[in-house]
Amino acid sequence: MSDRFAALGYSASKLKVNGTGACAAEDAPEGTPLLVLPLQRCWTAAAVDTECPQVSQALAKAALRNPDSELLQAASTKIALHLIWERRRLSNSEPMKEHRKQHLQLLEGRKAETLLAWGRRDLESLTGSFWLEEAHRRQEDVVADLESLLADLGPEVSCKLGLVKEEDMRSLDEVPRASLEAFAWAQCILQELGLHFVSGDQLLAPGLELLGSSQEAGTVLRLEPSFQGSPAVVLYADRDFKAGEGVRLWHHGLACSQGFQLLMGLGDFKVPEKGAPVATTGPWESVEVLLRLPVSAQSSESSKLWSIIEALEAALQASRPWHGGLLLREAVPPDFGWRRVEVIQKEDAELEVQVRLPLGRSLPTPEALQQLGLLICADTEREEKGVLDPLGPKACQRRALQQLGRRLQWALEDYPAHALVDARQLSPAEGLLPRRVRGLLLVAAEKQLVSEAITVIQQALQSDLEDSQEAHRALQGVDDAEASDAIARTGDSRDPEGSGAMSEGIKDSIYSLDWDDGAEDGAELTSKDIATLPQFRSQGQPLTHEPDSPLKRLRKGGTCSRGHTGATWEDLALETVLGFSLPALCDVMWRVEPLLPPVYTGSKVMKPGYVEDSKTGLFPAIPKLYEREPSPQRKLALEPAKPVQAPPLRWALLELPGASSPVPEVLAALLALGCEDGLKLQGKLMVQPSYVHRLASGAFSNAASPAKVTAYDVLVVYLEGWLGSKPEQLCVDLLAALQVLVSEMGQSALRVVLLSHLSVGPGSLRGREAVSPASAALGLVRTARAEVPQVPILWLDTDALDGSIQEQLMYEVNLALPPGGLQNASSLERAQGLMAHNREVVYRQGRRWLPRLDLSPHMPVYAGRVVGPLPPHVTETGVALVTGGVGGIGLAAAEALVELGMRRMVVTSRYGQLLDDGKRLEAMRASGCEVIVEACDVAVESSVRELLERIQVHGPLRVVVHASGVLEDAPFVGQDPLGFRKVFEPKALGAWYLHRHTMQDKLHSFVLCSSLAALVGSEGQANYAAASAFLDELARLRAALDLPAISVQWPAVDAWSEEPEQHGGAIWNGLTTGLEKPGSSISLPVVRQVVKLVVAGLKPVEPVQAVLPGAYLSPTSLTVRSMLAPLLARKPNKEGDTSMMLASEDKQASGLCMRSVKLCLQLT
Repeated sequence: MSDRFAALGYSASKLKVNGTGACAAEDAPEGTPLLVLPLQRCWTAAAVDTECPQVSQALAKAALRNPDSELLQAASTKIALHLIWERRRLSNSEPMKEHRKQHLQLLEGRKAETLLAWGRRDLESLTGSFWLEEAHRRQEDVVADLESLLADLGPEVSCKLGLVKEEDMRSLDEVPRASLEAFAWAQCILQELGLHFVSGDQLLAPGLELLGSSQEAGTVLRLEPSFQGSPAVVLYADRDFKAGEGVRLWHHGLACSQGFQLLMGLGDFKVPEKGAPVATTGPWESVEVLLRLPVSAQSSESSKLWSIIEALEAALQASRPWHGGLLLREAVPPDFGWRRVEVIQKEDAELEVQVRLPLGRSLPTPEALQQLGLLICADTEREEKGVLDPLGPKACQRRALQQLGRRLQWALEDYPAHALVDARQLSPAEGLLPRRVRGLLLVAAEKQLVSEAITVIQQALQSDLEDSQEAHRALQGVDDAEASDAIARTGDSRDPEGSGAMSEGIKDSIYSLDWDDGAEDGAELTSKDIATLPQFRSQGQPLTHEPDSPLKRLRKGGTCSRGHTGATWEDLALETVLGFSLPALCDVMWRVEPLLPPVYTGSKVMKPGYVEDSKTGLFPAIPKLYEREPSPQRKLALEPAKPVQAPPLRWALLELPGASSPVPEVLAALLALGCEDGLKLQGKLMVQPSYVHRLASGAFSNAASPAKVTAYDVLVVYLEGWLGSKPEQLCVDLLAALQVLVSEMGQSALRVVLLSHLSVGPGSLRGREAVSPASAALGLVRTARAEVPQVPILWLDTDALDGSIQEQLMYEVNLALPPGGLQNASSLERAQGLMAHNREVVYRQGRRWLPRLDLSPHMPVYAGRVVGPLPPHVTETGVALVTGGVGGIGLAAAEALVELGMRRMVVTSRYGQLLDDGKRLEAMRASGCEVIVEACDVAVESSVRELLERIQVHGPLRVVVHASGVLEDAPFVGQDPLGFRKVFEPKALGAWYLHRHTMQDKLHSFVLCSSLAALVGSEGQANYAAASAFLDELARLRAALDLPAISVQWPAVDAWSEEPEQHGGAIWNGLTTGLEKPGSSISLPVVRQVVKLVVAGLKPVEPVQAVLPGAYLSPTSLTVRSMLAPLLARKPNKEGDTSMMLASEDKQASGLCMRSVKLCLQLT
């Protein structure tokens, strides 16, 4: 099999390829050349000049026109274009060199694993890590580089080189998708397989990918300038190899952290043979920590500042593990060319020094810490005092450690607490680890490393503090001369103007007060200062006095700045009490939950994917995936119920008018459950006996008679079909059916099961180009539970098309049945069962997913928090569109966009009229924003299309905020199709038309104004809740298509309130709702702040965000309370018994027994 390497151009090979990689073909002692590849067979810049002069000449001519372009002169650009050129020749079956052909065929069969190839959903697993931002930056660089190349080369040359197809030549205003795919393919190959050497050479060596890589040195790769008379890439044995022993590739280019390995697509992606995947850390492991240090204009003019920057850069470079150990002919690590300290010019002409530290288990060198501590001091106040190095080397090192400690504490909070648990749950039993799992494992490993680094820093600070205190005690009673010598020996300098500042210098060296907090030397800390001190502080560090409790520190209107920018003292108190501030901005998501023991086991209950504890017989508690820090497991006071023989349930199929017939697998599952009768809605409910059996056998009959709802225990509604119908038709049909059930069920304990297939939940959007018709019904169902609780509704969505459907249906229905069955249940047990039946459950590959809420990465929502401006290409030349922007949330969103820097904005209403006197629009115009008011009925597609065409006159569309909507409130039983469509169309269809006709625009943000009614239901607003649920699913669809989208579920908004404490008329998207419960609404500043966060925020979040005021944290519905479980678990519990606290609250709220309430919480 060594012929494989010979075909790729190798002149010598002692390896052979097998199914798992490569192995030694014969015994090879240490130092033996295992592979020899002549340099002329590699992909190099020199090879482009000889093999592909068209590329070389085109780049040379473009470089003459644009001599400042580094891209045109880079070797990587030549190699990438050479790859694309030869790949096109291969696809056209043109004659080419055999070794090139063999390598391209090998590359075509590879799947790129570098972060350049990861999608948005996969990259979200890197939340909290430096590599998330780096991956986005590199992906953006690929697009920018291609745009620059196409502009420099021109369309004709680009077409000749294979960058652009002939059909795309006419217009290069936008990068053709085929061109981007080809260029990204070449960049992925170079990032994953390219080699860089100390000598500056860059090349791609074919065939090395056959070996696989390793983090353990067993081979060494070198670029020999003369090997047997010509330059060659040689792989040497770095130890003795036996014949047949596996050989893997190692060189200094692989001496990197897991983050770099993930970036370059390196590493072992296979599932471990034994046990679950773990977060491992290797010898080269480090975490990239980015410090942003603002520098004043006065400091930037100081020559000493720039010498500090250069000294810091040199110290950081010298501290790298490979420094000084590389030979000229060896490959270099991936961060070899990285500059660790960079100076960035900001828009306000101020400078910012960005320091990128690779932090491992050991601290940076003392020299690096000293220079970093000096750099932290470079602010205006200190330089005006003539003080640049007031505390000497040790004090500067201490200050740098404190800054690093605080930065690491903040970084630790950004890492998700459940990364490792999620990785284990998402990892398959065998095969390759999915990208999302790899990202989660990296995040877990980095979090562990950050925690270890914090411990090391704390120990260093504590040790240094004790040394300083000991030196201070030694100085007492010593004269000035002796004191000076002692200070010099400890490394602390004194005031150059005299001994009067000596005691202050020693005091500063001991107390280490932060200069950048603006405190004067020797000033006493106030209670405000102490209240906002970071939790990270050296033990034993003296303070003037202890802080009061958070509730005693409340000062109205006061703000703090250390890590809580824009927060009031009320916010800080709430964070101490609740664990977060209000209102809470939350991710709306689905999470995997364990299967639970059923209460009723009248017949054998299938438990797919669940294993009972054989030792105790008890079922384990729910794992808490959402906690920031480990805490004792909550123990459930549940005992497995004893099997009780009970009569079988009476099942029937309720078929809606627009639904399709159930697939054979569903029919088989229903028949196995004893479901034979079919009910249809024909003005009233009609029944066809044995309908399911005839449907499964292909026999049809129209004979039907009036149905009695009380004759059944469970009605299954199949939510598939409605193809070609309007999006709201399913909701209209389901609404009519539920209204009939409410009127006819009487006092019977009827249960409704909505059964769908990949319509909602995780994985439901795969391959879709439109919103599922069933998604809007989610808001309708949640409102039905709030208004007509006598009809419990279980929504079960599954991906199964086999016998698992029967098992899942039995399992979910039996979970909520009382012991002994329905016939023998007391009224209290029936009520408990009804509550437990109300839930949405999604099954994916046998795993059970439930809806959950947890804090968004954009938290906290401080009204005074500063949010960075939008990029200039969005604000200066782009246009923002706000539908419904003349009042309510739409107008507040428009004001937020102006605060973010938008210069052109179009706001619409149905008739182009203002809802107020227009003063707020005039204020936006006075601030420099051009505001145009347009008339547009967004429920009409042609009107939306014409509006978007008119907007192009003002500039490219960059931001869309859809806030249009009307209300037509009515009781659930009084809702009618006409009123339903009146509310649904402008909100849901308007959003869909905006989505369809802006897909080709390069949007920065696409924000949909949804409602909390879609999440928790709202009495009288079934139509509005359904429309809002459609918006939520549209946002998820756009995210799945890699298009920008955020749907914000708003609560009631006080139209006239600038403060949360003031209560005017509550509004919901501009119209009065009458929702006046204290703490249930938010103020206009909060609306504007949330809009700014979702539009300009950089952190990846779920496509659906919910804004929760305080009143929503005390729900009366156990179904809603279960959604809030991750949020409520953040509440600090000093007693350490969270389960008893929650159970006690539930008992007081509902009057049910503790065991029943706990059971319902678990089920939902």
